Amino acid sequence: MIVTNLLEIFKKSSLYIIVLICYSCSENPDSEIKNSNGKFTTQPTFVQTIKAKKKIFNYTVRSSGKIKAYKQQDVLAEQSGVITTCLLANGNSIRKGILLIQLDTKLINLKIQKIKELIFNNQLNFQSDLLSQESLLKNERASIRDTVNRKLRANSGLTTAEFDLKDLEIELERSTVRAPFDGKIANVKVQKDMVIKAGDMLFTLFTNNDLFLEAKILESDINNIHVGQEADIIPVSGQKNCKARVDEINPLVDEFGMVTVKLKLLTNQGLIPGMNATASIEIPNQQAIVLPKNAVVVRNNKSVVFSDVKNLAKWNYVILGRDNGNEVEILSGINPGDKVIISNNLQLAHDAPVKEF
Repeated sequence: MIVTNLLEIFKKSSLYIIVLICYSCSENPDSEIKNSNGKFTTQPTFVQTIKAKKKIFNYTVRSSGKIKAYKQQDVLAEQSGVITTCLLANGNSIRKGILLIQLDTKLINLKIQKIKELIFNNQLNFQSDLLSQESLLKNERASIRDTVNRKLRANSGLTTAEFDLKDLEIELERSTVRAPFDGKIANVKVQKDMVIKAGDMLFTLFTNNDLFLEAKILESDINNIHVGQEADIIPVSGQKNCKARVDEINPLVDEFGMVTVKLKLLTNQGLIPGMNATASIEIPNQQAIVLPKNAVVVRNNKSVVFSDVKNLAKWNYVILGRDNGNEVEILSGINPGDKVIISNNLQLAHDAPVKEF
């Protein structure tokens, strides 16, 4: 009796399993449909296509860097002293030669007066000694007369006093700080009544209307860059973009495979040295097959483009050229006129049925 019941349960379970299998087979995935012969076939994937053709490919070289001034100088004190006049203010634009700092010169002027008096007295002594030797030197050669003349000047103290006067005059000149060139003031470190020493930092002066972006370009791109080429400068600060042109290319590659390029700003647009910005340089290339980037998929670390051949997806290995962010250059693997699939291609297989939207 128990065996009979077990057999009955087994029959019912087997029947249930068979029903489930049949039901699951009748519920085909969307990728399969019955054809006219009653056989299951794969549903086509709906795709978009474009026809491959050659066109001018504009490649963009982008690089970031810092805005710099062609002329920038940290002005240092050449003379120690107390500042009696200070006309410095950060951000002020100044002209070359204008007085910016004046040190106290009372002591220097007093020394100059003393040394001038000393020179006057020593000059008299020298003239007296020279007259006493005049009869002896009358018939001597010019070289001997010159030697005696120099010796008398030195003995009288006149030579030393004259050198001391020149030193004081230089010291007096260094007590006045003037603008070395037209520019804008920054990094002011001093103020009136401050005591400074020779060598102290006073301020920075830069040419605010003569700026450039120093950028690093990959060595693989440098052959496409030439002096005079135009570029767009995009400031990180969000200010309005401005135009520039390539002004200088350093003919050396650094240890990171980069080449330094200077891009002269044609418009200032409120940019100042130290700002970060990005350069965008358009490189017009020869005609090439160009496809949208979404036409390219990667399979087994290789670039693949699918083409539509009689409603079947065909797998094409391609070699890529340059990439401008939106489009990519195809060096080989696709021919002009090929119908290239540009959507729903991530899961496509070779010879998979496809259908255009």
